[in-house]
Amino acid sequence: MVASAGKHPTDPWVEIGRVRRPHGLGGALLIALYGDDPSNLRAVEEVYLEGRDGGACMKVTSIGSGAADRIRVELEGVEGREGAERWKGAKVCIRESQIQPLPEGEFYWREVLGLECHYPDGRPLGTLKEIWTTGSNDVLVLESDGEQLLIPALRGVIQRLDREHGRLILNPPPVEEA
Repeated sequence: MVASAGKHPTDPWVEIGRVRRPHGLGGALLIALYGDDPSNLRAVEEVYLEGRDGGACMKVTSIGSGAADRIRVELEGVEGREGAERWKGAKVCIRESQIQPLPEGEFYWREVLGLECHYPDGRPLGTLKEIWTTGSNDVLVLESDGEQLLIPALRGVIQRLDREHGRLILNPPPVEEA
């Protein structure tokens, strides 16, 4: 989560993607979203960009087309390709209160990163440190006793998110030894 900026200290900003690059010559940005649903971004009037030269809250003037996880956005104050280039690699954030709820059984990455993971029988498995996006399915990267454990993020593997106890219940496939 990104620290709150501007006039709403009780409504923090949440990172939903990154600026990949300028899009065209007019100052548009191509944003890579964390997830394949642009509805959170489409529903807001302002975003917070946090880049190498600092951050700024900006009004969204246009949201265009793109793939499900990449979208073209125009922001007030970003002029021309050079203005857009300044924000390359910047975090794209929206207010936490504007994040739309997900259907039952789904969760945002921010809800699970850092959680302790357990087998269905309660045995500890490790701590979820990262999630890698791959071509076929995401991969959960756990740290367990100083070792890295890679687990496919599949429906049968992710049993449930135990929000009450702050843990993720996983049933990973057995490890085959060579």
